[in-house]
Amino acid sequence: MSGVSLSLRPALSASGLVVAHELETRGFLRLLDVFAVPVCNPAGVRYPIQRSFEPRGGAWYLRSYGLNFDLVDRKWLKCKARGFFSLGCGLVGEREVPHLLLLQAFGLPSQLSQLHAEIHQLLEPAAHALCAAVGTRQNDDCFRLTAWLHVPENVGPRDAER
Repeated sequence: MSGVSLSLRPALSASGLVVAHELETRGFLRLLDVFAVPVCNPAGVRYPIQRSFEPRGGAWYLRSYGLNFDLVDRKWLKCKARGFFSLGCGLVGEREVPHLLLLQAFGLPSQLSQLHAEIHQLLEPAAHALCAAVGTRQNDDCFRLTAWLHVPENVGPRDAER
């Protein structure tokens, strides 16, 4: 495979696994951390950064820090899950980081305000940067949060098992 570079994504560190577990315990459904999605996608998934790739590569959203994102198709809101997150590689500015959290939840404004406070308190000690907001998505009340999480040096997923 001459000229092809394969890069493996790092596994979540122990701290990343703890965050994922805490969110799953609170009823959030973990999604894949898909790094790039086409701008024209039927599910309406989008990320904050958009780039065009030439020739004929089209426009793509890149998984990145910011609040201008949607993780799920509106049809998913008919299922039991009302909160979703992805945790993995992403961009903060132009820098690739291993632990970028994107979280999106739907519900009543009072529920989302309470969730905002709860999740912010949980994540603030583990984050380099964190921002969150309650707003709307196509007439649905929505909470979005993005966090760039600390990754302790020399800590890997096996450390979480100890």
